[in-house]
Amino acid sequence: MRRNSLFSHSEEQVLNLLWEKGEPLSIVEIEGLCVKEKLSRVTIFKAVQTLLDAGLLAVNGFAKSTKTYARRFVPAITREQYAAMVLEEKGYSAKDMGNIVVAMLGSGKSGKISKKTSEKAIKELEDIISQLKNTEK
Repeated sequence: MRRNSLFSHSEEQVLNLLWEKGEPLSIVEIEGLCVKEKLSRVTIFKAVQTLLDAGLLAVNGFAKSTKTYARRFVPAITREQYAAMVLEEKGYSAKDMGNIVVAMLGSGKSGKISKKTSEKAIKELEDIISQLKNTEK
């Protein structure tokens, strides 16, 4: 079932939905939002259980659902942390980040990086470097 020990498409869909909504959701609420993806409640339940077991989801309280209470879930990691985990699983390390950023910036139709995009990226990278320097102290 696993592709190189990464998570399945349905598991990633559940994570993406929770990141996008930015609020705790129950399995029934997730199912209601997965109309376009056509994920069944069983598939969602299995995906949630796998993500819980892996520590990528956390239970964030309960909500009344008809006559019972349902657990509500939130991501236990950020989208960026997940991306770093996926890259690491594929064999990339922090030393590759510069080249990855350049490749992502130039991944548009023309393959060229606009001045505005590069200036914004440089500013964001400078902020990250500054934060890293401050944490080393």
